[in-house]
Amino acid sequence: MSQNALPSAEADTLPLVSVIIPAYNAENFIAKTLASVVAQTYRRLEILVVDDGSSDRTQSIVQTMAQQDPRIKLFKQANAGVAAARNAGIDKAKGEYIAPIDADDLWHPETLEKLLIPFDRGGTNLAWYQSFWLAIGRIQAACLAIFVRWRDRRESCYKLSRKTIPNFLITSIVYLAAVFISI
Repeated sequence: MSQNALPSAEADTLPLVSVIIPAYNAENFIAKTLASVVAQTYRRLEILVVDDGSSDRTQSIVQTMAQQDPRIKLFKQANAGVAAARNAGIDKAKGEYIAPIDADDLWHPETLEKLLIPFDRGGTNLAWYQSFWLAIGRIQAACLAIFVRWRDRRESCYKLSRKTIPNFLITSIVYLAAVFISI
């Protein structure tokens, strides 16, 4: 499914993924978060940042990055909380898939590519993952565990990197956009 080797016309036929980033006073994190989204190997994205009434430089950082990558769009609203900001982003989303990420989280470059594999196989309306770094003695690896739907649980562990960084755990999710229409 990697688009890096695909001609642009062929990449345009892939499903659009709407990445939703609610942000409130996120100036310390938002550039790194956006950089991790922009670096995805799955390239057919719209990146919707909903600024939830920030009083710091969040908006200007996002606007600067949006000038460098037209997939990034900034929307502003009065402070109403993270859930309202995320819902506003979902309302504006045009993608077949919705992928929320918090303004202070980072994705591995293959996150969306790996998360979309179960959708290609059919019958899936939700996939979620936990990525984690393991550092046990000399063994250091990152794993991406993908879980499909609620009851059909499949797990895959992909060796992603051998970098030495602290242990961490991040959970994220991708939804079929039609799930939100049916609610």
